[in-house]
Amino acid sequence: MEDNYNTNSSSQPNENPYPKFEPENLNEQPQLEQPPQYAQTDDLNQPLIMGEDQHDSGQYIDQFLLYTRYLNIGAGTYVAIVGLYFLFTLKIWNSSNFLMSFYTMFLPLFYVFFGVLLILAEYYKLEVNIYFRFLRSYLGRGIYNIFLGTQCVNLWARSSDFFSWILFTLGLIYLFLHIIRSKIDSDVKSKLLD
Repeated sequence: MEDNYNTNSSSQPNENPYPKFEPENLNEQPQLEQPPQYAQTDDLNQPLIMGEDQHDSGQYIDQFLLYTRYLNIGAGTYVAIVGLYFLFTLKIWNSSNFLMSFYTMFLPLFYVFFGVLLILAEYYKLEVNIYFRFLRSYLGRGIYNIFLGTQCVNLWARSSDFFSWILFTLGLIYLFLHIIRSKIDSDVKSKLLD
């Protein structure tokens, strides 16, 4: 019985499919293909891919998202402080209607909770992002900021209007980022399926 599995066949030359690197200089290193660079968003969404045509725009995206993070932390701190101020000064009991003041007694607690939630959502490694998953996406955070911004209008003083406009604008920016992100995802999916 003959062995048909001859590995030393002379009809096929034993060629290496990978080209051998022969440096011109001994100090020269082979050029490796660089992996794609990412713009870190500190959000638990997928990071945005920087293409060569964007000319390092990922650095600007990182800076922009860092500024929005600082604005969110500042606005959340303000909302929580105003809630604590209303709670400790008992401004809610100035109403003559007891039933109405009983319901408004819970508003400062909600302001404190919403402000602290906005601050903790920026630290994406905490468990807040597990229980409040809508704050992990641009869409959820945008709707949350718009809601909180509309609740803070005429809350305390003129500064509350300023912070409510910050929250409302950040909400619109996050909604815009969600639209851009979904457009990028649909483009990538269409290219992968083609």
